[in-house]
Amino acid sequence: MEEKEIYWDIKDLYNYENFYKSGIFECVNFARTYELVKNLSYNTQYLEYLYKTLSKKLHVTIQTETIKTYILTGMSIIESILYYAIKRNNLNKVIEFEEINRFESNIKKVKNSHIKVETVILKKLLIPIEKEMKLSSMLQITESKKLLGNDLDVYIRLNYLRKLRNKIHLHFFVENLDHDFNNFNQSQYDLMRTSLKVVLFSDMFIMPIENRKQIFDFLL
Repeated sequence: MEEKEIYWDIKDLYNYENFYKSGIFECVNFARTYELVKNLSYNTQYLEYLYKTLSKKLHVTIQTETIKTYILTGMSIIESILYYAIKRNNLNKVIEFEEINRFESNIKKVKNSHIKVETVILKKLLIPIEKEMKLSSMLQITESKKLLGNDLDVYIRLNYLRKLRNKIHLHFFVENLDHDFNNFNQSQYDLMRTSLKVVLFSDMFIMPIENRKQIFDFLL
């Protein structure tokens, strides 16, 4: 097989779809699984492509940005899987009251501090609405319920990768020299692959391990 053919030799989408269907199925709390499975499969297929890209000799800057793309895509996959797992297990928080009015007192000085009192009027909703979950809160729920097992290092790694995922904002800097070239390298790439392996080989899915090894050979 020529190098060009090897480079584009990406598994057919149905391989990933069959895998995700082994753990993601319609339930009372989550009905739109068709779209979720499709999106997960597209992006996992893209990860395989990025893996093959990174196996080539690339310009160092292009390699850095490709690793960044791999991590952003990988964390999007994990975030979506955790969102589904939290919803399926009815672990997501809901909003039961809505604010209908708010009153503020005049500002007063008490012991060299300026204070004011706010009174909020809330009305109970007839039907509670889902509270929007950020990845940080999803990871907190995942860790507290041990959805990925009892190894605490798994949750530490995912929280670290969550912070890297936030580097999608090019204008956000925490400290000096906080730029892509210093944030994304082989170590972060390996960490992302390890974390993906933990999630995709977890008990959330029922496909036999040997079948998973064939599909996710690019993570092994």
